[in-house]
Amino acid sequence: MGRGVFTKRDLQAGDLIGIEEMFSWTIMDECKYSRCLNCMKENYLMLIPCPNCTCAMFCSKKCLEDGTNKFHQYECPIINFMYDYLPSNFILTIRTLLNVINEFSTIKNCYTSCVESVTKNIYGDETSEFDFKDYKYSNGINLINSIYYDKSDAMAFFPYIPIIALLKYFLIRKTKLKEMVIEKEHQDFISEAMLLYTRIIQDSSYGSKIIFSEDSPEFQFLSPFESLFNHSCNPNVEHWIIGKKVYFLTLKPIKKGLQLLLNYCPDFGTLPKEHRILFLESRNFVCRCEACLKDYPTFNIEKAKNHKPKLYTRDFNAILSNMGKINDMTPKQAYTYLKQCSKFMEKYYYKFFPDQPVILIERLITKIISKLLGDESMKNVIKKNK
Repeated sequence: MGRGVFTKRDLQAGDLIGIEEMFSWTIMDECKYSRCLNCMKENYLMLIPCPNCTCAMFCSKKCLEDGTNKFHQYECPIINFMYDYLPSNFILTIRTLLNVINEFSTIKNCYTSCVESVTKNIYGDETSEFDFKDYKYSNGINLINSIYYDKSDAMAFFPYIPIIALLKYFLIRKTKLKEMVIEKEHQDFISEAMLLYTRIIQDSSYGSKIIFSEDSPEFQFLSPFESLFNHSCNPNVEHWIIGKKVYFLTLKPIKKGLQLLLNYCPDFGTLPKEHRILFLESRNFVCRCEACLKDYPTFNIEKAKNHKPKLYTRDFNAILSNMGKINDMTPKQAYTYLKQCSKFMEKYYYKFFPDQPVILIERLITKIISKLLGDESMKNVIKKNK
């Protein structure tokens, strides 16, 4: 199983587990002139370019300053090369390395900390507890570096070595890093770190995601906290992305002591078992989740509306009557509707799942949360109920 996340208390559908800022990110080439490179917000025709290159755009002077200080001061001399010749995975590798280095100010401090993370195997084999309120950016660095122990197959790194050697040459010879990387052990660290980060980013189970809009990729990011979650084709947690923030919320009731699960592919309601198997096998992953072992049925909205067991017909109809009104609801009405769906799931989920009506309520919860997180005034309401 590897690492996993378990709850210490009962959770209801719609509960906020935590909010993590993306550890590193990259905007796809097609979107680099419509999104701020620092805060990731869309901003057409009003972006400020970097004074020294044509590939980095920012939405304000503050974002220009922040982005430059964090990572762009290093990548600026080679960013045209990055976008012209590198897949997004390797651009994200460079950004991950630069963010790690920036956190420690010097290569020496960075090297020492990373060696300690691997030596101590932080978040590796041992069970540890932490309150997400205390989760910090440095925790993300420890999570990333400790993944080394989870993936020990040396052959998995072999295909990336030529490109990493080229990236190391450009970073050390063409950027400000040449002033920081003098000792050989630090140069070797640059190579080893990029190999590790590339391997992590290639594997979506470690929190590397590509976000699409109308089938076109917009950006890719790395979420260290998400790397802790195991997979299920019947996930009980989902993430939502607002700017650079990743929100983790529950989709169904989860009893104390149970594992929190995300999905690495479309869930059982969307994709039949045989297609999910092929999708996951292409990523060297064999799924043995309950949805696969019991071959849960795909979701059919008409069956869900017409299949109404007497034990919960009244409660289901009360929710169904407002299903088509979600887009017109005020944030307060949407939150009340979310609580209504949550109570239904708490009452009936463990008795009747995967009945089609129960799957429908779960999908309604997803839609309501999307609406609430899209409204600035309701984010605080969700946070207060964390």
